[in-house]
Amino acid sequence: MSNNNNTNSNEVREQGLQHYYNIIVDNLFPFSLIAIVAIVVSVVYAVSSINIYKSTTVLKVSKPSGNILNSPLMPEFQDFGSDRFIANEIEVLKSYKVREIASTALKDSFNALNQIDSFKVLVHTPSKLTNDKPKLLEVDEIASLLSTNVTIEQKRGLDIVEISSQSPSPFEAALITNLYAQAYKTLNLEINRNQLTLVKAFLLDQKNEKLAQLNSAEDILKIFQEKGGIIALDDQAKELITQLSKFEADQNLAKMELAISEKTLKQYKEELRNQDPQLTAYLENFSSEEYLKSLQTELAKLEVNRDIALSSSKDKNNDNQTIKEYDAKIKELRNKLKSKVEGVKASI
Repeated sequence: MSNNNNTNSNEVREQGLQHYYNIIVDNLFPFSLIAIVAIVVSVVYAVSSINIYKSTTVLKVSKPSGNILNSPLMPEFQDFGSDRFIANEIEVLKSYKVREIASTALKDSFNALNQIDSFKVLVHTPSKLTNDKPKLLEVDEIASLLSTNVTIEQKRGLDIVEISSQSPSPFEAALITNLYAQAYKTLNLEINRNQLTLVKAFLLDQKNEKLAQLNSAEDILKIFQEKGGIIALDDQAKELITQLSKFEADQNLAKMELAISEKTLKQYKEELRNQDPQLTAYLENFSSEEYLKSLQTELAKLEVNRDIALSSSKDKNNDNQTIKEYDAKIKELRNKLKSKVEGVKASI
């Protein structure tokens, strides 16, 4: 019984293969034509298609271990690999500022090299109907193009960021990636130099201030010793002086970091003002939304307290000194609120 089943299945399989073979033989010309057309199209596409080259450069992103004053002497042995920090740096790499610096460098390289055939993506190709020559895009156009042409990714598990670009010209692809990485380094160097300049100026002011205080203290101590003799401090006084010095050092460090933050904020405001003069004012007014709410809340409280005082007053007139103080405070808050609201309206 089993042998009969195997024989039947083999016969069915042979009949199926014979059936397909007969179909191919009966339609040999259409099958041959389709095969020839497919081969021709594949060959034409392979020959006529433009080669796309991809260039990739890598950057090692190192996370600072602290502020400039208390950073370790050998930072290479510290843990730099914060994913959040690298994600922030990737957003900086994608920012318009970096793309603008890279676009300016690309335009300068184009003018210096004078090899228009080596540029494909960054060049505006005119219509064949006109006799215009290809020309490089403007800086803002290149910056917009780089946002889509350049890809920035972090290598998994590493403090490495890959910058990639594609172009029909291998020279252009390599130039874009290298200048883009250099633009990030330039911006990073500029920020670090500004911080060092602020720190240097701050420390110089502190040195002069502390020197003046030290000279004054020495003069006072000298006069006191001439009048009262030698003085000695107990352990408790020495501990208080040590703690006071530590608190003062922390205060100076906080002042320095505040100065750096204010300088950075000022630069951001200038960049926003250059792009849109009204955007900075709008963002400032938008960020003061909580301040407006607190003004309205405080104004409502003062008005309620004034009404309560007015209702409890026997003479019920404005001669009451408390009511006058409430009126003055309410007027001041209303003026502040009005000024802020007008600023918001002007920025919209």
